[in-house]
Amino acid sequence: MTNAQLKFRDPDLAQIGDWYYKLSYKIQGDVKLAPLDDSGQPAWGRVRDFTSPDAMDPADHAEASRWCILCDHILGCDRNTVAVIYRGVGNAATIISRGGTDASQRRARSLIYHQIVGFDPPANDNERAISGMHPSQWHGVPVPERPWHVHNWIPRRVVTMLSGDGGTGKSLLTLQVGVATVLGCETLGLEPEQGRVAYIGAEDEADEFQRRLADILRSFEAGFDDLHDDFLLFPLADQDATLAMPDRAKVMRPTPLFSQIEERLVDFAPTLIVLDTSADLFGGDEINRVQVRQFVGMLRRWAIRFDCAVVLLSHPSVTGMQSGTGTSGSTAWNNSVRSRLYLTAPEAGRDEPPDPDARLLTNKKANYGKVGDAIKLRWRDGVFVLDEWPMSNPAAQLLAKRAEDVFVDLLRKFTQQGKTVSPNPSPSYGPKMMAEHPDGKGISKKQFADAQTRLLDSGVIKICEEGSPSRRRKHLYVTADDYGPKGSD
Repeated sequence: MTNAQLKFRDPDLAQIGDWYYKLSYKIQGDVKLAPLDDSGQPAWGRVRDFTSPDAMDPADHAEASRWCILCDHILGCDRNTVAVIYRGVGNAATIISRGGTDASQRRARSLIYHQIVGFDPPANDNERAISGMHPSQWHGVPVPERPWHVHNWIPRRVVTMLSGDGGTGKSLLTLQVGVATVLGCETLGLEPEQGRVAYIGAEDEADEFQRRLADILRSFEAGFDDLHDDFLLFPLADQDATLAMPDRAKVMRPTPLFSQIEERLVDFAPTLIVLDTSADLFGGDEINRVQVRQFVGMLRRWAIRFDCAVVLLSHPSVTGMQSGTGTSGSTAWNNSVRSRLYLTAPEAGRDEPPDPDARLLTNKKANYGKVGDAIKLRWRDGVFVLDEWPMSNPAAQLLAKRAEDVFVDLLRKFTQQGKTVSPNPSPSYGPKMMAEHPDGKGISKKQFADAQTRLLDSGVIKICEEGSPSRRRKHLYVTADDYGPKGSD
């Protein structure tokens, strides 16, 4: 028997007594006992602040159908936030909070639950009171724009799944997008929102991350110091990386690792969270729909709490690869996320050998955007670059020639003005500078990027590389003008 059971002969009160002792010793706040009235609410007028459950009046035992615990003035919570704890079905702890902000109420419930149960609240916690709302209150209120991390590809405040065949480069692609997020520049024609990035990687060691990031930073003409403290990496290949496990009731529960990472993210305030991969981080049954939805719900809470985008990497099943859908395990994975991307190697033609460096990124599910968009990618020098689309008709060829002519004219102008024009995505990225220039003639950045690729392939323009060995800088020049020093690419 526990100490609480000795003091509370009534088994219905023994559990409350046990929780009371734990909270009295561990929660920094005021802990009180109170009976519940006939409506199931605390009898506020009969709250007792006992130093020990022994001091309870026997009359209270006879009058109260059950007891509850009240906690207020909890450290780290609003002063007017009060939590009510009582026995639910099967002796489970039921915790309801009132007063203060939503964040304060969540923190109070989490602190109390963790102390009396030993882990954080379950992912399907739905004990907070809800009153609903009337959409009529939006009359005359401007409709907010949909928040995106990458427009039409990665929405904010929800979970996006990126699936890909083994070895296609899911980790590399998300690392590349992550670096572009920190540096505030585009990559692969995508413009992510600038901000901080948290990367939880369970498949690679720190050394491998260093090698990959070195290649990516080199392509951006940047160094590790340019990341400052805005890229937070959790390399977990050498440890158990499980973030959630089912309990005896088969309900997904956050692990201590999940809680540790979450505490770190509170101070870090990420704009993008990447989790690599679901096979390592999800400790439940992949074909159990309820467990999958609970796990994705835990990640969705991160997306909402930190107002960020969450990208979960996964491996497709054999059926998913054969069908070209990229799905894996239960369809609950696809149904639970709001956006799903698929990275794969495109199929070769009947008489053509497979291209080992070609990739295709496809938007397979987009609740908030267009499904079916695709980007052709190519692996080159440790990073992904855009692959050129073929010119299929005379009109497209004329537009391409016009973009090339304007590119050369503007490159000459920038060179004469002493401006550095970079071939790589950066603040001085050539296609970006040209698309924003008044003489850009309405040509888009994507069209200028395609023109740059063709001009480099044909030798009309070249890349000059200068600077110290530790910080090489590349810039473009027109080959005929011979501005490049000896040894240029």
